Amino acid sequence: MSESVNLGAVVDQLRTCRRRFTCALPRTSGLEVAGLYAFWVNGHCLYVGMSKNIGTRLYQHRMRQHNDSLALYMRAFWEHIEVAVASMPDTPENCLGRIERKMIHALRPRTNIVRRKAS
Repeated sequence: MSESVNLGAVVDQLRTCRRRFTCALPRTSGLEVAGLYAFWVNGHCLYVGMSKNIGTRLYQHRMRQHNDSLALYMRAFWEHIEVAVASMPDTPENCLGRIERKMIHALRPRTNIVRRKAS
């Protein structure tokens, strides 16, 4: 993992820099970068994800879900869903994956599907 990544700062950013998840948000300028994102509702983390293009990935979440639990939250609490973004444009994808796992561990999202490694 890149030594320049401050995991504490990423956690703080995903906890505090939230904005309402609207239909227009995924098309917002500046989200065409790699990084992590977290969905929130009423102060609870729902999902942590990563992407090479956050804006495109947020749009995909808005249009369809691969995660049934997250889809239920999105439908039930649409007016209250917030998203936080931590852009990391120079971070290699394999490092983003490791950081994503650490953020899932730190934020304990309600709907992430965690697969255990086979022993």
